[in-house]
Amino acid sequence: MMLEEISKFSHIMYQLNQKGRIDLIPTCRALEADIVSRFAFGTTIGAIDSLQRSRELLDIIHNNDMKSCTMPISVNFPRAMAIWGFLEKLCFRLFGRESRSTSVTKQFDQWTDEHSRRTENGKKVETSFINTMIRGQMPFQAAVSEAKEMLGPGTDTTSATLAHILWALSLNQTFQEELASDLATAEWPTDMAQLEAIPRLVACVKEGIRWTGAAAAMLPRVVPREGTRLAGKFLPGGTIVSSSPIWYLRDEIAFLDPMSYRPSRWLTDKTDPLNSLRDDYYIPFSKGPSTCIGIHFSYLELYLSVSQVLKNYCLKPGEYSFISADTEATLPPRLEWVAAVPTTTLGINLQRRYS
Repeated sequence: MMLEEISKFSHIMYQLNQKGRIDLIPTCRALEADIVSRFAFGTTIGAIDSLQRSRELLDIIHNNDMKSCTMPISVNFPRAMAIWGFLEKLCFRLFGRESRSTSVTKQFDQWTDEHSRRTENGKKVETSFINTMIRGQMPFQAAVSEAKEMLGPGTDTTSATLAHILWALSLNQTFQEELASDLATAEWPTDMAQLEAIPRLVACVKEGIRWTGAAAAMLPRVVPREGTRLAGKFLPGGTIVSSSPIWYLRDEIAFLDPMSYRPSRWLTDKTDPLNSLRDDYYIPFSKGPSTCIGIHFSYLELYLSVSQVLKNYCLKPGEYSFISADTEATLPPRLEWVAAVPTTTLGINLQRRYS
């Protein structure tokens, strides 16, 4: 399933490049949206096809992303959001008009309901998360809610990471060709175990995950009633303690020059004393019982996507006037809300690797 969508994505990338440089953020977002929607519902939401038609990201996906961006407002100002919701409903009753966001949300609900009912009605559909959960006796609405939720956190973080990796590779031709050579020697594997056995690919992806820091949201916790000690200081019960993964991923001791994309930091000798600190601070998916349930899914997507794109294309900088062939990419400007949102275009051009 995943490989089929990546192959389709790879083909369409070249078509898009005929019309100009590829904007990686919406392009990779479309890929992840189709992969996750197919995994969740057994069919794609059509984001890649939409991109091919208009070079614009599907409204449903774009709106879902914007809702994620406004989540902090919803959480911190619930009354204001409730008033806004009431006024919008009143406006709809009086004038028959509703916001674009509400209209697109209804379209998304209709799409998920339509494809969910196929499973409930016993129609033959591709194996998916939702039909597996329903067969496992999960209540229908609960299964639908879980499947819908995947299109948010299941796509924007992984897609942003893939976009940053491909952009960084386009700036460093030497590392890109060394990676492509390793993949070719391994005969372009698609099995997870074989992909993980290629050190340069693992370094490429792990550094991309660390460097992008796509999940920027804080992770608040409430101190138990009896209080506790943290780093030698007593915290009274009820205190809210919060942290963000990117604070660790950008630690200047664990990761020298943290704003630079440097895969070589993961290819150091095993005896390097900094390796232990590096590994301890690498927590993009959290650790222990709180580890993200989608960690292996995300790694497989990134390994396969990078591998299959490099199998077909040499990645070139978005600006043809670019002179140096080996530039260490620096993290581009972005807004850090629930997920990191770049404020500049991450553009690349493609050149067929084998004619």
